[in-house]
Amino acid sequence: MSNNLSQLPFELILKISRYLEFSDIWYLSTCSHPLRILSYNILKQHYNIDLIRPRIINPLNNLVHAAVAYLGRHGIENKTIQPHVLQSVANHMAMAIYDRLPSATDRVVSLDFLLDKTLSVLLDHCLSDPTLPPDSNNCNIATGNPTTPEYVPLDSTTKDEHIDIFGSKQTGVLMIDFLVALNQNISVLFDTELADELHHRLLIDHLHRLLDSIKCKYHAYHINLSSYSQNTPNINIRQTSHWDDLKSFTKVICALVQTNLVTAKDVEEIASYHINQFFLTRPSDVSLTTQDGFKILIRNPNSNLMIVNSVTKHESPAFYYQWKLWLQETLLRLSIMLDIFRSIIGKPDASPPEIGQLSLLLQETAAAVSLSKTAAEDDNTQNAHIITT
Repeated sequence: MSNNLSQLPFELILKISRYLEFSDIWYLSTCSHPLRILSYNILKQHYNIDLIRPRIINPLNNLVHAAVAYLGRHGIENKTIQPHVLQSVANHMAMAIYDRLPSATDRVVSLDFLLDKTLSVLLDHCLSDPTLPPDSNNCNIATGNPTTPEYVPLDSTTKDEHIDIFGSKQTGVLMIDFLVALNQNISVLFDTELADELHHRLLIDHLHRLLDSIKCKYHAYHINLSSYSQNTPNINIRQTSHWDDLKSFTKVICALVQTNLVTAKDVEEIASYHINQFFLTRPSDVSLTTQDGFKILIRNPNSNLMIVNSVTKHESPAFYYQWKLWLQETLLRLSIMLDIFRSIIGKPDASPPEIGQLSLLLQETAAAVSLSKTAAEDDNTQNAHIITT
């Protein structure tokens, strides 16, 4: 079997592997040495996990990957998370971290390092978690037509089946529930306050890291695409992997809100900071007016979105590209913020959450798609580029 697979073109193997989950590819690597090399190449292409020639050989990373594969294979049965499997893997992972700590000195520094490496791998796997809830579809991004969202709490499908010996709330998302169980075990083995503080700080840091990574790829994609001819680009964010990654990240954030790992304030800070940093356009960049016919006003063209002449190297603003991108990103903003709002409001809490900054961002985005009867209300109208339809 290994010889037959090795003889197939790698491009064909990559297409076939799209129908496999991480656990399938991982267990394929345990069959033979040729299949291990093949599986590691697939993991490098699909998950950006380099196990062929890693810069630093880290047995802990391999252990975490193996734990995720085990959870994917045995942690779900009939679309239901098995709490005993989850707790067993969390116990082994916590003991693996504990056994790697020095006996006397520098325990805090070592725990910080080991937790950092562990959470880095686990959060990367969160984006490809097969148990993430389906899209809420607050608005159809492709057509712009609003749909009626049917909100289902993350734990509604599993709250009757789950029995958590620690009494914590289940989210129904495999990797998030595993993070909760692991945090509880770490707190038991170490000083509770110290472990919780380290875990919370590292978790927030890695959430920022994940979103920064998605943002860089997203920016590079659109900056490169905008340099083509004015009428050539076909903007469809739904077809890009960066759009899928952002949707998955939003689902992870919404699931984390349901636990005690992050607070509503943490989520608001992450969203408020990254929403304006992530997108290439802002709601105020474009306005719509019905004065003398329907017109689109572009006030602040993004200097990174330029059409480059391949011969003269002359750069000109990609107005038409920015208008289409602005429309897609505005709908995407609304969808993300509504999902985050619902997750925060839906969490039972003794005190109401403070989400003032997020509320202002939502109001600004909603106001951006409203029609103005006159274009003279804004002082920057004279400098705006007008697109007539």
